[in-house]
Amino acid sequence: MEVSLLRPNNSNKKEQQTFDEAFRELTTQSEVLDIAKNQFFRNYERNFHRMGIKCNLERSGGHFTHGVIHGNDDMFIEVEPITENGNARPMMRWYEYDGVMREYTEREGLGIHGKYVYQARFTLKSDDWDPQKAADFNLTEDDFNGECTIATVEYEGWNFQEFFQDVLFILSEQHNVRFYPQLSRNLTGF
Repeated sequence: MEVSLLRPNNSNKKEQQTFDEAFRELTTQSEVLDIAKNQFFRNYERNFHRMGIKCNLERSGGHFTHGVIHGNDDMFIEVEPITENGNARPMMRWYEYDGVMREYTEREGLGIHGKYVYQARFTLKSDDWDPQKAADFNLTEDDFNGECTIATVEYEGWNFQEFFQDVLFILSEQHNVRFYPQLSRNLTGF
């Protein structure tokens, strides 16, 4: 017995036409981009979880706007797409292999002839006034209106774990910040 859950029976042309119209309406260009953007955020959330890092996704208007990673000393990192000329770049970009790598993957029958590049803006913020923290970062009390931006890093990388660890390294070295993400599970026990 064959059951079609996604498409109507092809014998009914009116039902098929209604289905096709509904599908086209759901997948207009802007909707496809919104679906892809939401999927990129979900992929980031899943990768952070695999690393043991708790990441909360924030929504506005039914779409994800940024991820939040809480850390030490009332600091948190907002993860969002990089914008250029007012347009958000995709948080993941597919890079198609060419040349020797393409030949190798085809010859070995690997089936995957490319790789994703992760790219995002990481904004380190603080949500609590602390005179010592203000002195460390040359901030005044006026800079803290509930929360303040300490540093912003735009970065891209091939491997998700290295991608995030590089961002933490940049924050540490260039901005003299030690950020320790809140863990989503106990990584010390088995």
